[in-house]
Amino acid sequence: PVANALDRVDLGNAASEQAHGLTAAPSSGTSSEAGLTRRYAGHLTPFSFFEFDLAVTPGTAFVLRVVETYDRAQTKRYKVYVDGREVHLRTFSRGSGGTETYEFAVPAVASNKVRVRFENQDDPAFYDPSIADVWTLPM
Repeated sequence: PVANALDRVDLGNAASEQAHGLTAAPSSGTSSEAGLTRRYAGHLTPFSFFEFDLAVTPGTAFVLRVVETYDRAQTKRYKVYVDGREVHLRTFSRGSGGTETYEFAVPAVASNKVRVRFENQDDPAFYDPSIADVWTLPM
């Protein structure tokens, strides 16, 4: 549990994904990895994606906290969009399987809900997003 979370989606969990309006490219799928349920985009498919809605406080910047899974040593590169606007380019190398948690700030939006999209890039040398959990948190 994360204190003061505004919302959380448990990716790879069908009920949580449905409650958050998840849509995804045909190459996207779910499984367990590093002991967590997760959703991946499909690293051999350029611009594959998955996206979902999360609650936020209108007019206030917020933080996205992400738990990413790895099945082995690899470098991932993908973009994160909020309401269609790129807010983060993730490039990260990990030397083994496991999880990494990262977070970043997102500027305020007018509504009480945002659409978050994780999108693979067009270079198959990099692996795709493999995400277990995403929270929105107050700044």
